[in-house]
Amino acid sequence: AGQGTLPENLAPENFVFPIDGVSYTKLPFAFVFTGQGAQWAQMGKELIEEVPSFRKTLVELDNALQNLPHAPKWTLRQALLDPKETSKINLVTRSQPVCTAIQIAFIQLLRKWGVEPEAVIGHSSGEIAAAYAAGLLSATDAIIVAYYRGYVVGKSQLQTKGGMVAAGIG
Repeated sequence: AGQGTLPENLAPENFVFPIDGVSYTKLPFAFVFTGQGAQWAQMGKELIEEVPSFRKTLVELDNALQNLPHAPKWTLRQALLDPKETSKINLVTRSQPVCTAIQIAFIQLLRKWGVEPEAVIGHSSGEIAAAYAAGLLSATDAIIVAYYRGYVVGKSQLQTKGGMVAAGIG
């Protein structure tokens, strides 16, 4: 595996499935979600182009945003596919919903494969994806929260300088 195209590599026959009658220990794991700042131009491009269910999720999220009273004039898919030279993915109005959309699409893809976390954690806007993964928000509600979070910050006229602190707590 790993030599073919993305759809070939992700084909179900390439995964190891449990054997009937053999007992396996379930290992718990968590999903950790990042906030804005982890985005880059064309992130997820191969998944969008080659994995229909991933692309379908983004289309559904785009449709939800287009039904809002303050609908964007851009789409999540285009924001993700724009080349580096013209990408506006780092604008707060786009980075917030784009990061959340990618995370929602990953969660849905992993669920399709039967992968569910035992716990979730998120930092900053990653808390939105974590709430979705935990079943506390629908995909539509999560993308709307992320969109308006970026929308409000993008519309702000405040000139207040701010900062963030990271504290290691045992």
